[in-house]
Amino acid sequence: MELYYTVSSQPGVAQSKPVLSLGGFISSSKVPNGSLGNLFDEVSPYTLQNPRAEYIGLILKNTLQPVASMSLWVKSQEGNICKFRIAPVELTENGEMELVSSVNSKPLYAEFEETSETNKIDLTFEEPFAVGAMLGLWIERTVDMSSDQVVNRNNCQYLYQMFKEGQKWPTQEEVELKIEFEFD
Repeated sequence: MELYYTVSSQPGVAQSKPVLSLGGFISSSKVPNGSLGNLFDEVSPYTLQNPRAEYIGLILKNTLQPVASMSLWVKSQEGNICKFRIAPVELTENGEMELVSSVNSKPLYAEFEETSETNKIDLTFEEPFAVGAMLGLWIERTVDMSSDQVVNRNNCQYLYQMFKEGQKWPTQEEVELKIEFEFD
């Protein structure tokens, strides 16, 4: 199984900017595993003040052997500043998924689900998910407005207490998109 960015023009064109992976066709650019910024940009102070959902369109391609079932979920650490939801979508006969105009445009034909290791999206296929078959995946990122960092980012007493105790908020969060499957 391999994940690819999407492009709007035609299948197989390279996608060098993940932020422009807004649906359309499969690109020739694979999503790098474990690479910082491989899906979304950093959360900026502006994003914290003006939180908006962000979306990225990916395509999962079966490069192994026929698959009978698949599970998808996002694994993240407790206390992360961002939340993620997933929406698997079918591609058209041309191998295309819905195209949105910007990273903040929500796809119309996608139903997003919050997932975890105990709340996976389970997909079963009437016919095996064949070698070369593709599935669209929309990923949504939102700022968790109830997270400690967001709630207390302008609380002087809280920040001063953290300073006195030598505490710092994390500058990176680890988030993993997990894909588990059973062969046919």
